[in-house]
Amino acid sequence: MRSIFVLFFLGTFTAFGQNYFLDHFGGTIGVTMGIGSHNSVFGVNINGYYTDYFYQVNLGSRITFSPRSLGDRRSFWESRSTAGLVLVAGGDEREVDFELDGLNHQTNKTLGAGFNFIWYHDKAGTGQTSGGFGVHIKDFSMYHENDIFGGQGRDRYRTGQFHFSYRYLRHKFTAGIQLWTGESRTAPLIADAPGCDCKSGYRDLSGSKFGKTSHGLFYVGWRQDQSFGQNSAVRLGFDAERIRHIFQNKLIHDLGVFINRPTPHYPMLDENGNPTFDASQVRKPRMYFSIGANTGWAY
Repeated sequence: MRSIFVLFFLGTFTAFGQNYFLDHFGGTIGVTMGIGSHNSVFGVNINGYYTDYFYQVNLGSRITFSPRSLGDRRSFWESRSTAGLVLVAGGDEREVDFELDGLNHQTNKTLGAGFNFIWYHDKAGTGQTSGGFGVHIKDFSMYHENDIFGGQGRDRYRTGQFHFSYRYLRHKFTAGIQLWTGESRTAPLIADAPGCDCKSGYRDLSGSKFGKTSHGLFYVGWRQDQSFGQNSAVRLGFDAERIRHIFQNKLIHDLGVFINRPTPHYPMLDENGNPTFDASQVRKPRMYFSIGANTGWAY
C-alpha cells in the first residue's frame, strides 16, 4: 500500500512539475545572421522567460561578429544582453508572440507594458548601456530604446530607436526610426554659429571617435514566424541626416522629450562628415535595406 502511495505521489508531482514548467518557462536558441546596405552580422542568440499571473521576466543575450556595422565600424565582436520585465492585463484574446525579446511577452493577454535594461559590449570601442520600453495593445506594439534609459543619455553611438509593429497571423508588419551618433563626451560645446537654430548651442563631433559618422534610418519591414522561436525579417528604407535632425534635435532636445535639462544640437553632417548648417551642403540621403534571421527589432 505504501509503495502504491509513493508511486502515485511521485507521478502526480512529476506531471505537475512538467506542466508548470511548460506553462511558465520558455526559451529559444538560434542563429543570428543578416546582410544589408549598412551592416552585416553573424552569430548566436539565446532568450528565456518566466511568466506567471500578471508579469513576465525576460533574459536574453546575443553574440555576433560584424564585418560591417553602423558608424562604418569594421570586423568586430559584439554582445547585446537584456533583462526585462513586462506587466500584462486584459482578456485572453491575443495569440502568443512568436518573437522572444526583453520587451515582449508570451501570454494571451491583450495588454502589456514593459521595460528592459541593455548592455552592449564590443571590440570596436562603442560599448554602452541603454534601456527601452514597450507597449502592447492586442496585435499592435510600440517600442522605444534610448541611451538615457540606461543612465547615460549622452547621445552617443546607439542613440535611440522608435519601432512599431502590427501582427497578423504569422506575420509582423513594421516601421521605425533608428539613430546613430559618434562619440559625444569629448566633443566641444559651441555656443552659436551662423544658421544654427540651437538655443543650447551645439557639439562638434568631427574630432571624436566615429564623430564623422551618423545615421537617421527610416524603414518599413516585414517579419515572418519560422516556427520553433525562429524568425526572418526584411527592411527597406533610407538613411537621411534630416531624419536624425528632426528626431534628435527638434523633437527630443528642443521640446525636452525625456530630458529636463538644456541639451545642445548635434548638427547635420556634410559629405565629409563635418557639421553644417547650410541645407545645400547636407549629406544626401542613401538607400537602406537589410535581410536576416533572428536579428531582433533594435540595434
